[in-house]
Amino acid sequence: MTVSIETRSKYQTVISVGSPPADVGAVDAGGAVAGRGGLQAPTMSPSRTRPVSSRDSRRGRDIVPPGVSDVEAGCLNNAWTLESFGLSILPSTFAYVKASDDGPAGARGPRRRRESLEDPHGGPPPRDRGRDLPSARENRYDGEARGGRSVVRAPIGVGILGTGLSASMHVQALRAVPGVQVVAVAGTSLEKAAAFAQKWEVPRAVVGLEGLLAEPGVQVVHLCTPPYLHPAEVRACAAAGRHVLVEKPMARTVAEADGLIETCQRAGVTLGCMFQYRFMPLSQRARAGLAAGRLGRPLVADVFVKWWRGPEYYRSSTWRATREKEGGGVLINQAIHALDLVQWLVGPVVAVQGLVRTALHAIETEDLGLALLHYTGGAVGVLAATTIAYPGFPERIEVHGERGTMRLSPGQGRLEWYLKDRPEPLVEGETAQQQAAAQDPARVSLVGHIAQFTDFYQALREGRAPAVDGREGRRALAVVEAVYRSSAEGRPVALADLDRPGRPEG
Repeated sequence: MTVSIETRSKYQTVISVGSPPADVGAVDAGGAVAGRGGLQAPTMSPSRTRPVSSRDSRRGRDIVPPGVSDVEAGCLNNAWTLESFGLSILPSTFAYVKASDDGPAGARGPRRRRESLEDPHGGPPPRDRGRDLPSARENRYDGEARGGRSVVRAPIGVGILGTGLSASMHVQALRAVPGVQVVAVAGTSLEKAAAFAQKWEVPRAVVGLEGLLAEPGVQVVHLCTPPYLHPAEVRACAAAGRHVLVEKPMARTVAEADGLIETCQRAGVTLGCMFQYRFMPLSQRARAGLAAGRLGRPLVADVFVKWWRGPEYYRSSTWRATREKEGGGVLINQAIHALDLVQWLVGPVVAVQGLVRTALHAIETEDLGLALLHYTGGAVGVLAATTIAYPGFPERIEVHGERGTMRLSPGQGRLEWYLKDRPEPLVEGETAQQQAAAQDPARVSLVGHIAQFTDFYQALREGRAPAVDGREGRRALAVVEAVYRSSAEGRPVALADLDRPGRPEG
């Protein structure tokens, strides 16, 4: 799975999701991948962007891709977010087009005003969308099973469990994935589900997972729920023959994660876990450069997640930063994304020595986590993660190798290469952007979500494992658990000492 970037003209840059090109990793001295265009999309101000509409044949009207209102409100200024570009959907391709007064022939005029999400005729969203979709049971057994994994045909009906922030991100990103349709949402009450369904134009609103699994058009369930609910929810989905994509962390402990992996394997359904940082374009560039040997042998790989979360964040949900319901604090919630990304870039962590503490916030779990990381291959690094760093700063991964240094801030949209054989640094992305998710969890780019969803649903159609399956989701969780254990026991902990992958809980 690769996200590639192609500058077709000064008016258009295309980000494509699909199989890696034959020349991937062939990074030339100028910083571009051979056979591709420039490394970064055209820089533009949000006020100079417009969406490229797609036609909604059901309504006979133009619809604007999600996220544009965030730009208009000034919430984001990130060169790698959907909100900063106009979006048109091509098969497995995201095309971003810059508005221009002197653009090529046929260029669209000024962006029209975004229409309300409610029905223009005043009625509720249509209730019959998705009725022509095959049921989950039909799809589970229709087609050749490959490697014990069921194969799903398009179109694919999706049900979303949850009505909070992550559910909103999922439903927006899924609109950009070809051959996929959100057909139902489930909340803790019908009122919450109905309000979410009306806001995001989801055809069906139901109560709870039981109601969602009763919907015949739901073939895949996205679990946008707190971690303590994941084990029972995954088991129920697997028993009903539904594929599952679960928000991070997939579980509170490695033992729980192993049980879920085993459950889905036995049921023949696919289990995926959300780690969208891998799929962001600059993360893909960083991995290609490292694989091409740009830095030589990695010697040090550091992870810095210095964010700010105020008291209101922790008061917003009773499960946040609790051992019983979330499984931990900053490490399992915020830092786990960067821990997944750094291992994807340089290799697995094999041992840790950690220290966690509650330094500022009135919570029962850590708001500060520190660790020494030992990687396979001999590299070492430090982890520093906190939610007490006001006002919040972009997460950063630094890799120091024999030939130079790489610094990656995926949320900020910035990648830097400092090479011994070049007098000037190579910088990809924007030089000055807002701190986005470092300060406010609602201000998160959707580009990574779209790319990961695209890979997940392509995997279902092809009968293969997605790029981030249950075992990949377990990897970062294991590092977090090892840091907790190391801090509690005051000794280094090898990840091999944790329960082996795939072992059922209990």
